[in-house]
Amino acid sequence: EIDLRARAVQGHLEAVAAAVADGRIRSHDHDRLWRGMRALMNALDATHPGGLDALMGRR
Repeated sequence: EIDLRARAVQGHLEAVAAAVADGRIRSHDHDRLWRGMRALMNALDATHPGGLDALMGRR
């Protein structure tokens, strides 16, 4: 079962970022990662009060 608590998800995302940076996840898989990240960003924009602008400190 996947741990969906924010702290665990943050850890997974940071591990994925490191794997992209050091080449363990190759460029032919970047589109798959981008689709997942876009879905996450869209969900955050739709559900966070004020959307992504507020989350990132922009107003």
